[in-house]
Amino acid sequence: MIPIIFFLLGLVLYFSHVNSFFNRAHHKRFFYVAFNFEFISFQSGTVSQLIQIMSCRKIGNQFYIKSQLNKICYSNEHLNQIFFMIVPQLFLWILIIPLFVLYRIYRKGKVLNEPIQIIKFGFICSNYKQMYFYWEFFRIILSLTIVIIANVLSDQNAVLKLVLSIMLIQIYNRFLIRLMPYRDNISLKLDLRLYQAIQLIFFY
Repeated sequence: MIPIIFFLLGLVLYFSHVNSFFNRAHHKRFFYVAFNFEFISFQSGTVSQLIQIMSCRKIGNQFYIKSQLNKICYSNEHLNQIFFMIVPQLFLWILIIPLFVLYRIYRKGKVLNEPIQIIKFGFICSNYKQMYFYWEFFRIILSLTIVIIANVLSDQNAVLKLVLSIMLIQIYNRFLIRLMPYRDNISLKLDLRLYQAIQLIFFY
């Protein structure tokens, strides 16, 4: 709900300035900055909440919705909610929006270092070498996969969740060290330390 509110607020601010001191180019920049910020800020949390609504937890002999333990899993109401509300939103947040943003960045691949493009896409790809402009999307895929594993697998499969998550992080770290997509070594080391810390958290 919060991402939708922010999106609507962004649209209100955008259209409220259409006929004022912003010109058309500024309108587009404002829209892309707001859109990209919302995407990066809310995607993981939104997907996690949606998957929790789809997932079930067994209590006694009955399965209940993880996010609403007072409601039975896979009832007619729950199934309708999954197919008509949750699945379309997951499709939007996991596939449509990332592909749209990636396509926009890819189109500007040769001019990403220009000031205008840095304003629009800088916080997504400015830390990476030009040939690895897409690296942030690898990080997004990793985060979403871990979120999905954590929510879809039952609590009885805690060890499997741990093993799969750590395995994915190790694979990511290997590619990170091998390809070195960051422009500077400090960012590279910070990314490595981040995922090493996440692995330690899994054990507690």
